[in-house]
Amino acid sequence: MTLTLPELGRRLREARQAVRLRREDVAERLDISRRAVAHIEAGRRPVSGLELEGLAQLYGRDMRDFFSESFSARDAVAVLFRQHPEFAGGQSAAQALRTALTLGRAVTGLERLLGSDRDLASIVRHAKPRPRGKREAARQGEAVADRERRRLGLGDQPLPDLVELLELQGVLAVECQLPAGVSGLTLMDPGTGALVVVQAGESRSERRFSVAHEYGHVLLDREQQAVVSRAEERDALPEVRASAFAASFLMPREGVLRFVRTVAAGMDSPERVGLRRELGPPVPRVESRAASGCRPLEICDAALLAHHFGVSQVTAIRRLRNLRVIRRREMDRLLRQERRGASGAVARLRRLVAPDSERPGRGFRRRFLSLGIEALRREQISHARLTELAGLVGMDARALGTVLSAAGLERPPVDVLGAHL
Repeated sequence: MTLTLPELGRRLREARQAVRLRREDVAERLDISRRAVAHIEAGRRPVSGLELEGLAQLYGRDMRDFFSESFSARDAVAVLFRQHPEFAGGQSAAQALRTALTLGRAVTGLERLLGSDRDLASIVRHAKPRPRGKREAARQGEAVADRERRRLGLGDQPLPDLVELLELQGVLAVECQLPAGVSGLTLMDPGTGALVVVQAGESRSERRFSVAHEYGHVLLDREQQAVVSRAEERDALPEVRASAFAASFLMPREGVLRFVRTVAAGMDSPERVGLRRELGPPVPRVESRAASGCRPLEICDAALLAHHFGVSQVTAIRRLRNLRVIRRREMDRLLRQERRGASGAVARLRRLVAPDSERPGRGFRRRFLSLGIEALRREQISHARLTELAGLVGMDARALGTVLSAAGLERPPVDVLGAHL
């Protein structure tokens, strides 16, 4: 197919409209006039390679999209912006999402060059009928979490690096600044596969839960191109199901029960005595017993359980209630203590704050650059292209040069006429 200027212009116009950008917005971002944008879209002015690359990045597209046999303006970002206009209206959120999708497409492009395609069809799917109520939604989420743990051979132990685990399943996880009240979102696009985006600035435990929650959407809500997780919609059935999946995936039933049995067997150990001393005088105990027959658990037990599985204390306490290890009155008592900061004392004493090794983007950056370096080694991309890709993840040319020098892939010297020596 020969692509004419009018046809290219039409595709560029539809891509711009799909992400709800005005010509004025495009002109400002590309530092050209609004009239130039209009002429490009009308097919009256050719577009340079640099301009086309800028337009593709702005629209969250791969440049190859505009030259494909069939072109559709309805990609995951377009769907997201149409369903949730606040993303399109917020410049920082919109730009962050376009950057995230651009990174996803760049990774996909490198994988294709290296013969390692990753698409939505390759990601496992757990089909479930639409739940009719919260209880059924929770049961579905828990059942899929158990099935996924068995499939991955994880047993009932705490999960390893969750971001790396998702990447091995073909799901990319990145972090960016999302609108207030949004904990994360999932984009499922033919060009990038599945992309999980979580809110920047969350604690490690909050981030782990958000990543697991969005992974639940990947497994259970594949028919949607864009899924947004909001605090105000936590009672919606898809969100209840994804949250149940996350809690069960992070804290498997048998693993939690084994931990509780271990705690019950060492109620008066020196370690627990020290924890109680750090917490100060005990809060008056509610007259109840755990459903399992164990002595009532204390806030220090919940803190240790949370640390063991890498979740927040609130998640750990609610999971104990969900598994009927504690009664509602005990849950309320522990949550009150947690709100008063009692678990923070445990964290200080035990130094439970783990190294921030699972931040989305760090492992992604390493993998992204390793793919780029391997493509350079095979002479499938140039040094200039690798420098552009490195810039997408915040690595400047000097830092990249240091890495390439260590790998024996320095840029060849160039003489004053531009020829390689």
